Amino acid sequence: MIKGFEDVTTKISDYEKERILPLVVEVLRHRVGAKKAATNKKIREYLQLEDGIIIDAITMRRIISYIRKNSLVPCLIATSKGYYVAEEEKEINDYLESLQGRIEAIRSVSTSLKRQLRKRFGKKKPADS
Repeated sequence: MIKGFEDVTTKISDYEKERILPLVVEVLRHRVGAKKAATNKKIREYLQLEDGIIIDAITMRRIISYIRKNSLVPCLIATSKGYYVAEEEKEINDYLESLQGRIEAIRSVSTSLKRQLRKRFGKKKPADS
């Protein structure tokens, strides 16, 4: 779990793993190509309509994160249009570049806050450096 983001990073429950996960995997497995991208909301609406399952956006993100970390739907990427299975290597490389950019942006903010901490409170090193 990530401090401050517990609701998004907590593990999925046994119920979610056994009942919802297989349904989401099945939906996403068929979303091949950017034209077939499905948003979080669209997937949740489908689950409610087809299976009577109602979950919130945070739960869906946790389930999708689990799917991606465990390679249950290979090459599953995300854009502003939604989640889909990449058709081409370039799509995955572009997505990896986007992830790397986000990592670098977070690292930059972290570095700046550490510097501000030292300046404001006279600390040599933050607790979690």
